[in-house]
Amino acid sequence: MEFIAQAGLAYIVFIGAMYYFQDSFLYFPQKDMLEPSEFGLPEFEPLGVVTQDEERLMLWWKPPLPNYPVVIYFHGNAGHLGMRAEKLAAFAAQGLGVLGVSWRGYGASTGLPSERGLYEDGRAALVLALEHLGVAQEKIILYGESLGTGVAVQLGTLDKLGLIVLEAPYLSVVKRAEEKFPYLPIRYMLKSRFDSVGKIGALKSPLLILHGERDEIIPVRHGRALLEAAPDPKKGIFLPTVGHSDFSPQLLATEVMAYAREQGLLPERDQP
Repeated sequence: MEFIAQAGLAYIVFIGAMYYFQDSFLYFPQKDMLEPSEFGLPEFEPLGVVTQDEERLMLWWKPPLPNYPVVIYFHGNAGHLGMRAEKLAAFAAQGLGVLGVSWRGYGASTGLPSERGLYEDGRAALVLALEHLGVAQEKIILYGESLGTGVAVQLGTLDKLGLIVLEAPYLSVVKRAEEKFPYLPIRYMLKSRFDSVGKIGALKSPLLILHGERDEIIPVRHGRALLEAAPDPKKGIFLPTVGHSDFSPQLLATEVMAYAREQGLLPERDQP
């Protein structure tokens, strides 16, 4: 009986520690972000915006060719925006405008990341694009990478935009955590939930999902299930040799351009 009591106490302490430190298992920010030119993006300019809860975000901006869409890029949970420079460059090379968002607590942005906070960050970037950069709502492509897919889905349920793109998306943080920690009462513990599968049926814009079949961080079954749950129009591209973080930036940009053409987001002269 004493052993059982000790084991029970140890389990309770473990749960308490997991609850207390849970953000450190989800968010992995780095602060050493430099200017865009230091990452090979001299054509990008840094912009600042203040969120409704008064955090200051750093964003990187490159305007589009005339009448081309703008990609608002929501990065994943590790590192900072500069580590996505190749992807941003690949989109820009296609003539797309790019607004890269550095989450609160990442890079040069203030604050600490949280689910509510990232929603605020995404909304602030969208408002900046619409009201200050003069981007038309129907020309906006929300692009979410991994963790950022939850923000793209959330915003995509609120406004009709040009396109929602999800790279390596998850059903929800709860469902993925339950897969990894089946011995914990996850659904009662998590503060950041990002319930994309519960929201995606309310998307107001066309959807493109890109997922690698060899993804061990977020299994491809998550992307397939999200695609199934989403309303039309939608498209899924599932790549057999790709893992979580080894997408070709050029391939991603090419597929986004192809679907943007299909949905009529490009100028008439560029339509097939």
